[in-house]
Amino acid sequence: MSLRDLLANMRKIILGTGESYHVLNRGVDKRIVFETFDDYNKFQQYLYLFNDANYRNPGTDPLYNEVLLAGAYDLQHERDPLVSIISYCLLPNHFHLELIQKQDKGIEKFMHKLQMGFARYFNRQNNRRGRLFEAVYLAIHITEDAQYFHLPRYIHCNALDLTSPSWREGRVDDWPVALKQLDNYMWSSHGAYMGRKQDLPIVDMVEVRKIFPTPASYKAFLQEWACRELPCASGLLETGEVT
Repeated sequence: MSLRDLLANMRKIILGTGESYHVLNRGVDKRIVFETFDDYNKFQQYLYLFNDANYRNPGTDPLYNEVLLAGAYDLQHERDPLVSIISYCLLPNHFHLELIQKQDKGIEKFMHKLQMGFARYFNRQNNRRGRLFEAVYLAIHITEDAQYFHLPRYIHCNALDLTSPSWREGRVDDWPVALKQLDNYMWSSHGAYMGRKQDLPIVDMVEVRKIFPTPASYKAFLQEWACRELPCASGLLETGEVT
């Protein structure tokens, strides 16, 4: 089944409250949707801003959004999250999200606001009209604990496609370099997992720490998988020679 067919079938799926999903979408006709620093930054801000059942934008005034973001921490008590964002990664022509739906139709409402809001911003910036993303996002139901634990490292490692695509075969032979690449990539939740403070509280760190109690436990889990096919990987991990 093609990706287009999978996306079309998503219209028929009812997403369950309390359930976890890997949500992804790409630019229409595989076009680039994050062209500039500001594009990535705006989408990242919208991950926070639109994850709120109480969010209302009078009209389409972009300044209203800036005011809300400027007072983000003061507005915490007024928020009613639609989803828990467990992990995310933004790539030039697509994005990955790991979400837990917190209220009925939460993912549907969140994704509608996120994609429509960003498309409105992008089209305004580029004097463009029309759809920016595929007609509907793909949401893959996470039904097993092993999938749930594995997904953050898969999502974060997508950033290595830009420099070290061998991660997909478990053959990252220079782990310190790969880890530095992940650390330097600004457009994923990897930094939050590594203990860095979030500019906006996008990722639900309470849920994250249930999976990885410490940054060190996350880093070891990440490395174990990225280097899994190297003959000496297990020995190096056991002795701590690879950091």
